[in-house]
Amino acid sequence: MRILPLIAALAAAGFLAACDDKDDCTPEAAQKKAADLSAKITEVGTTDPAKLAELGPKIQELAAKAQAGGDDLSEACKAMDEMLAELSK
Repeated sequence: MRILPLIAALAAAGFLAACDDKDDCTPEAAQKKAADLSAKITEVGTTDPAKLAELGPKIQELAAKAQAGGDDLSEACKAMDEMLAELSK
């Protein structure tokens, strides 16, 4: 269960750091997506810890991808959407 707080913190920090006013995905939208993602990670961690552990590397990969986007906030939003989709399967 230690993976849950680590992934949630990594995802939130990475996405919020990528926020700016450049694209259609506003900082407010990115913050909402980060909050939704964090809630979903918590939900999956509570209901299906094995699934969260299995998806951990994928979530970390997507978080790294979002951080690598630099000032491109649309990449961060896209990565968060992908993570939410993975967790919702």
